[in-house]
Amino acid sequence: QPWFQNTYFILTADHTQKLESTKYSHLVGGYRVPLLILGPNLSPKVSLKVTQHSDIPRTVLDLVELEGRLPATSVSVFSNDSGFALNFSDGNNYFGVTEERVFNLSSEWEYNWESGEMTEKKNSEDPLLKAYLQYFINGLINNNLDL
Repeated sequence: QPWFQNTYFILTADHTQKLESTKYSHLVGGYRVPLLILGPNLSPKVSLKVTQHSDIPRTVLDLVELEGRLPATSVSVFSNDSGFALNFSDGNNYFGVTEERVFNLSSEWEYNWESGEMTEKKNSEDPLLKAYLQYFINGLINNNLDL
């Protein structure tokens, strides 16, 4: 169709289904969802970069080459950073996910993306997670979640 050259398709899910495999049946696995972006001038590529749903708005602005005020937690999936995701699990705990590790406000685990195995490394008080939570909670309270 002629409109295809001016259209981007972004497909994702809001959560996974309950699966029995270790890879998807625990803290991190329950949040592992695909993100597929199709459109003109995009060559096929598989990226294993950690992303989150809040990265989609910045990614869209990158695709259409526009600037805009978005929450600081929105990073384009096309950026050169290593990726980060923030999740709120089980109604009680926040945790961060990077390429190499999973951490909450008191613990840190080494995470194997292929097997889904998590190995506790040490107690952690990660300043990145505290900063994200402070930014997000204050932004909700003050209604100012932009840069």
